[in-house]
Amino acid sequence: VKHLAVIMDGNRRYGKGLKAQDASTLADALATDVGNSLEKEGYLVGLHRTAMQTVSCLRGTDKSTVAIAKQLLGHKAGGEKLIEFISCCIEWNIPIISVYAFSTENWNRPKAEVDLLMALFSLYFDRLMSVASEQGIYVRFVMSDETNFPAAILAKMRKVERDTRAIEKRNIIVNVCLGYGSQQELLTACTRAAANSPPGSPITEASLRKHLLVSMCQSDEEAGPRDAATVEQIQHSDPDILLRTSGEQRLSNFLLFQCAYSELFFLPKAWPEVTPDDVRNMLHEYTCCLLYTSPSPRDS
Repeated sequence: VKHLAVIMDGNRRYGKGLKAQDASTLADALATDVGNSLEKEGYLVGLHRTAMQTVSCLRGTDKSTVAIAKQLLGHKAGGEKLIEFISCCIEWNIPIISVYAFSTENWNRPKAEVDLLMALFSLYFDRLMSVASEQGIYVRFVMSDETNFPAAILAKMRKVERDTRAIEKRNIIVNVCLGYGSQQELLTACTRAAANSPPGSPITEASLRKHLLVSMCQSDEEAGPRDAATVEQIQHSDPDILLRTSGEQRLSNFLLFQCAYSELFFLPKAWPEVTPDDVRNMLHEYTCCLLYTSPSPRDS
């Protein structure tokens, strides 16, 4: 497998299943971490007021507070699961993974919840950076629309991408899709491909691919031969497998063009519950399918 795509679904569902006592204890530490992150990143002034009220309430014990705490803990567990998953993919020699972390539709959630998710993202980026250098992880942030992200979060994402791009030994490329929607990505790609083509000439697949899975700092990538080769590799290595967790069986506007010939696997577990054996079994099944089926048009 050269490229594995994942829709990391079920974080909130997993959080709702936590025992109230455990959630209350964990939420106390989470409230401290999130509050510190909000102040540290300097966008506390622009944060929705009820988000900070929610942070304060995480230490409470009433039912509504525990429910909010559980959801946030589910998202935090999902972030930790991704770091574990990346390590497993390195062990299994998978060079590229693309993960659906936050869709364009997620902006429609309550403002307070979105603001808290932004704070959790900030914490997660710090956590990811702490392991990226040691494990050779190159992180790329792919967005079809970045306008709604707080400036401090965008700045941190650019720093993570640039710092991990400079890691000498790369073991894996991780495309983190945030504020991403495949339909919007395709519309933008077509517009850019048309603008960069001679008047009246058709848009080719090659010209379209140049504008897909574009990262925040891709212009920097393309400046050097090593990184230009990385971009070329990403643009022409469509996912062999698309995995979706939580039991839902739909693509949800993720990599619609790139997954035209991907094998689809749906796992009836929330993302934080996924184990290395689950993924190992999926990879084994995929390998068996290759042995007993004809190659896809992409491979022929």
